[in-house]
Amino acid sequence: MKKNSEWIPLIFAFGFFLSSRLVIIFGYNTYISDLNLFKVVADYGMKSGYVAYRDFWFPYPPLALPLIYIPSLLTESFEGFRKLFQLEMFMFDALTLYLMFLFLKDRMGCKPLKIAFATVLYSIMGLFVGHLIYDRFDMAIAATFMASVYFFTGAARWKTISFVVSFLGAIVKLVPLFWSFLFIIYESVTADGINFRKALKPVLIIFLAFTFFMIYYDSTVKHNLFKLMGEQGKRGIQIESVWGAPWMLYYSIAKIPASEKLNSEYAAQHINDSVLPKYYLIASKYAGFLMLGIFLAATALMKWKRRVSDKPEPWTFLLGMLFVLVLLISTQRVLSPQYMIWLMPGLATVSFGRRPDIPLIAISTAIFALSWLGFDLGYWKYVELDLKFVAIVNLRNLLLLFLCIILLGRIFKSENGKDGGHAADA
Repeated sequence: MKKNSEWIPLIFAFGFFLSSRLVIIFGYNTYISDLNLFKVVADYGMKSGYVAYRDFWFPYPPLALPLIYIPSLLTESFEGFRKLFQLEMFMFDALTLYLMFLFLKDRMGCKPLKIAFATVLYSIMGLFVGHLIYDRFDMAIAATFMASVYFFTGAARWKTISFVVSFLGAIVKLVPLFWSFLFIIYESVTADGINFRKALKPVLIIFLAFTFFMIYYDSTVKHNLFKLMGEQGKRGIQIESVWGAPWMLYYSIAKIPASEKLNSEYAAQHINDSVLPKYYLIASKYAGFLMLGIFLAATALMKWKRRVSDKPEPWTFLLGMLFVLVLLISTQRVLSPQYMIWLMPGLATVSFGRRPDIPLIAISTAIFALSWLGFDLGYWKYVELDLKFVAIVNLRNLLLLFLCIILLGRIFKSENGKDGGHAADA
């Protein structure tokens, strides 16, 4: 009887998750959404017989297209398309939560109460992201992230699944390519030393397969795939990013009109390159990748020095994967609010995977709350340099950078065997 009662909090937590998602689907209006673009893309591709990249503009990798086309098979109207697309993203959302549940139960040995708290935190984060959670396809990347972590930290035969999942995720959005470098490090550094043969598997399944697939697909669309996707790399500094927000603060305090400094492209607001120092533009483009390279090199060195086991320690691996995402979001020129979706499962899982991490819970919640204030309530006021909302976005970005530092500390502590928390403590 006592054993059954342990699951009651988890049942209530799942109920809270479902309630929160019903609020998002039926209680949130379409604000700044990609669904209008998706509907046009679906009509061109499915009803008019045009081919993406060859006949019309599309800025994402090819596997994003089925996610957009499938809902259009069942409806003609925009509202019907939106509801079906939301249902599709809800399925990825529920899958992500299920993978969190499995990771906390199987990998971390957590009891139902801890899993319930993680579920509630995940649900609250989704509420703060709002309609974006189902009006973009970033939920598919969150599911890819959690699947990659879960399968890689399981039995050796399951690692291939994580490689395949990451490959598929990379041809929806490129993000999984960046965390896949951790697969190579964890595979090549073994208890017996360096084994490059083991690293061949993720290289072949993810990077080589991705390269061949994209080159082949590009050849079928008059070589427009790389051209259109490459346009994203030409974007300037987005005003919400860590690089853009301090300038917005300066313009707001100095009362410089936004129209003199900003431009609108790619359905977002950017600071004109012409008004920024050249060194700043260069740093904004490459500093994040440099920091990622340093982190990966440090991870490889720490693993080589320890060489404890061939099996990845689930907690440390999850921290590393999450850090890669937070670092990318914090250091790139573009920081769109939907990127927060990628962080939801990792932050909720890390917060309760061992002892409840109160500082991490507080910072994570604050980041999502401030993102909601800065986007859902005040985006256009932010564009107009309203000081309150400019301060909110800058505070959110500072907390993101602080989150990077906290995660880095947790990783080094765990890698050096100084992390006192244990799954059994859950």
